[in-house]
Amino acid sequence: MNILLAISNPVEHQLVRNTLSESFSDWKIVAVVQSLEVFRTSWKNHSNVDLILSDIEFSEGLIFKELSEKKIQTPVIFLAASEHYAFQSFEHNCVDYLLKPLDEKRLFRAFQKVIQLKSTSLNVNLISNLLANQSQKTFKKRFLTRLGNRFSFVTVDNVGYFYSEEGMTY
Repeated sequence: MNILLAISNPVEHQLVRNTLSESFSDWKIVAVVQSLEVFRTSWKNHSNVDLILSDIEFSEGLIFKELSEKKIQTPVIFLAASEHYAFQSFEHNCVDYLLKPLDEKRLFRAFQKVIQLKSTSLNVNLISNLLANQSQKTFKKRFLTRLGNRFSFVTVDNVGYFYSEEGMTY
């Protein structure tokens, strides 16, 4: 899983790195940004990330504006100093809302939640694909007919109608 970190505090940044290296070693941090300006340019190069872990408040403003303008659909774990933006965060693909100072156990649970979310969305996509393929009906393109001792195929284009009487179909 590829992660974009938008965290301004180096201590929190290190805690995230430690948690990932201990418990989620196959996850990779592809970009680290510490301002909204760098986030804008970094998003152009890393828009295919699987998760964004971000502070809400930066010196230039709130991350919500960037997420809305770029129509980002990537799951986000938000970090905040207070509960002030909790409701607003869920309008921006929030998977979890963590209060500072970060707790390693709480961060671990947030990462597990992302794993559950990814596996659930995979199952939903699989089921919807199966249903879409199942709903496509196929019809016969030709029929096998018998005339005397001979069998031949008749295409659907050459059939006007079928008529059945006393066990025989004409």
